[in-house]
Amino acid sequence: MELEKAIGDELRACRHRKKISQEQLGFDASVHRTYVSLIERGVKSPTLVVLFRLCQALDVPPAKFGGHRVEIRLDGLGQNHYDRYQARCQNL
Repeated sequence: MELEKAIGDELRACRHRKKISQEQLGFDASVHRTYVSLIERGVKSPTLVVLFRLCQALDVPPAKFGGHRVEIRLDGLGQNHYDRYQARCQNL
């Protein structure tokens, strides 16, 4: 399965588990609803920052996003970026 499709499928599954619309997810993650749709369909790939926002809006740790389908490893530099992003979000 290609990466974009796997990310999109997992994003849709997480959103359905939380029982929110694409519009609500987009609002919560500060991205447009149509962009959420494009990601879910595998048409677009989210940047790491957008993926972190989506995970935060879904209450899913980025390292756990995807379960067995997609693995995002946040070791070293990636974890440092995520920690700084989390700190920034808390200061808003």
